[in-house]
Amino acid sequence: MKNYSNKIIIKINIKHIIAILILILLLTMLFFARITHTKIVNYKFSSKSEKFIENNETPIFKIDKIIMYSSASAKDNSTGEVLQDLDISQYTDISIKINNKNKIQELTEENTIKEMYIDNIKIENSYEKGEKILNYKNPYLFGKYNELNNYQNDRIDFKIINTNQEDDETNYDETNFYTDCSNPISLGYINKNIVKNYGVSEKKNSVSFDGKLLKNAEVNIDDLNSKISFVIHIKNNKNKDFSCKVILDNNLDNGKKEIYGGYVLKAQNTDSRDYNFIQAN
Repeated sequence: MKNYSNKIIIKINIKHIIAILILILLLTMLFFARITHTKIVNYKFSSKSEKFIENNETPIFKIDKIIMYSSASAKDNSTGEVLQDLDISQYTDISIKINNKNKIQELTEENTIKEMYIDNIKIENSYEKGEKILNYKNPYLFGKYNELNNYQNDRIDFKIINTNQEDDETNYDETNFYTDCSNPISLGYINKNIVKNYGVSEKKNSVSFDGKLLKNAEVNIDDLNSKISFVIHIKNNKNKDFSCKVILDNNLDNGKKEIYGGYVLKAQNTDSRDYNFIQAN
């Protein structure tokens, strides 16, 4: 009986040892699997980061220049146009030049545009009066007041001009942009009808249809200052996607009440990396 009992104890101990060894083996395999997975994830992340840095260190597309022209105008609703029923609007024209030869000098599929649109449009202005409008504007009307409709479907889509024949048939009242980035993106912002039914004093027999209107109508410049932001999306002819967020400080004052003198013309500094188009893929 004694030997039989010892054999049972030995068999039980061997089973325990085997179970423990299997458990240790499984834990070891799990441990190495986790290490391997972590290394693979880190490698992929590192590779993607290196590729992202490589793609965007010297961007293919970059905003080279932003020019903003701000003034005011009015519509005379009075009979005989005697300046006694003016609806006054403030407007800012925006010209954005894209540099597509920052990395590649000659024109290739890499630095020419296949598609372009603007979305995520936001206008920050606390003044309740007036209708805020942003949309494409005919570049030949830059610096002149022109009625605009607001953008549709939360974005502005551009028609890309690829050939000289298309250029000859171009209607600049439509949202056009050249594939080689040779023309600027032309936008117009209007704060429409900020003053309605304004009548010019009888002491004046004329009035300037520019920023001086705002002073005559005693419009506070701080009520007109705004921040305009949007994202420009580009797809090149290799079907790679790029984007750049643009934030415009539409300050009509600059501490000098410049717009009261007629207009404000300023260029926004685009030297920082914030104006590089980031490649998404």
